[in-house]
Amino acid sequence: MKTTILYWNCSKGLLAKLDFLKETLIKYSPLLFFITECEIKNSDQINACQIKDYELLISGGLNVGKSRVCCYAKDGQGFERLVNLEGPDHLELIVLESKLLKLRTAGFYNPFKIPEHMTRGEYIDALLEIMSNASKTHLECLIGGDMNIDLMKTTPLSNKLNEWILDHGFTQHVKDITRYRTVRLSDGKIRTVTSMIDHVYSSLPNDEVELKLQPTDYSDHDLVIIVVDRPLHSESKIIKIRIRDWKKYDDKALNQTVDHYGLNEVNYREVIQTITEQLAPYRSIRIRAEKVDQIINAKLEKKKKKRDRLFKAFKQTRIPAYYDKAKILSKQIAKYAKKKVKETLQEKVNLSTRSFWNTVNQLLGKNRKHETVL
Repeated sequence: MKTTILYWNCSKGLLAKLDFLKETLIKYSPLLFFITECEIKNSDQINACQIKDYELLISGGLNVGKSRVCCYAKDGQGFERLVNLEGPDHLELIVLESKLLKLRTAGFYNPFKIPEHMTRGEYIDALLEIMSNASKTHLECLIGGDMNIDLMKTTPLSNKLNEWILDHGFTQHVKDITRYRTVRLSDGKIRTVTSMIDHVYSSLPNDEVELKLQPTDYSDHDLVIIVVDRPLHSESKIIKIRIRDWKKYDDKALNQTVDHYGLNEVNYREVIQTITEQLAPYRSIRIRAEKVDQIINAKLEKKKKKRDRLFKAFKQTRIPAYYDKAKILSKQIAKYAKKKVKETLQEKVNLSTRSFWNTVNQLLGKNRKHETVL
């Protein structure tokens, strides 16, 4: 399965580049999009940067002033954040792991302005140390970001970085210029200064990694596009279902709540709604997609067979109408299956709290004692 991961230094803040961000997410549909120099300073800016179908992750830098690394992680793809491996807040690093892809990923930033209590060399040493800790895993590793060390030049820092790459058995996949900066010289002339300071290090075999550089009009850094060709170790997909949670409900609690609010012909709707939200609030549960097959009935099987015949007809004839009808049926099947799961859980919770949670655990694959037939 081909998986796309993006790295980009957005240069001087993300807020003014949200349109480009949305276009990029739609165009490449990456599982992860690491962005450096995002300059996120408060909760209002975090809220402004939220994107549908993606979870926004912020580096610990926010705790000491501002976050300069963020990551958009696609919903339902099974990436887990490993905060304990990200080090102190002033070191800009986000670490994620996917058991599905058997891959650990990280995004980092080595800023020009470093904490006053550290020298440049001390900061680089500390950053490389936590990157080393993050790479200690039996999984493959992919680590990328803006290191602000030009590997096209030979310097003490580039020598140290190259030595670190070799010591960890990594490949540095970026081989070309990633930054084009226009500067004015002392004599008034203007020239373009180029460098290769955006890097991607990985333990992946070279034939599993494809890298592309895409110039943008929104930053002096290229967008780094990584396509990783990794087999999935499970085809599981997580589906989110929203249901009412009745575990707090009992007759005594209901009577107490009714007595507290009072109930009459004028306010009964508002009171009942309030009571329901208190005693049976909505909650979201995540269900593995393969478990949905357990609750598909004969009617749905009939639709699936019809959809499959339409797809087969499209492959044989290439008539678009067959494809369009098959896509409509696919959406109907998914919607019906999700509805059936919700109904099943609601039925179980009406029986008893124990029955409800046994069913939830069964769907999550956690119930080892016995099977719950849906």
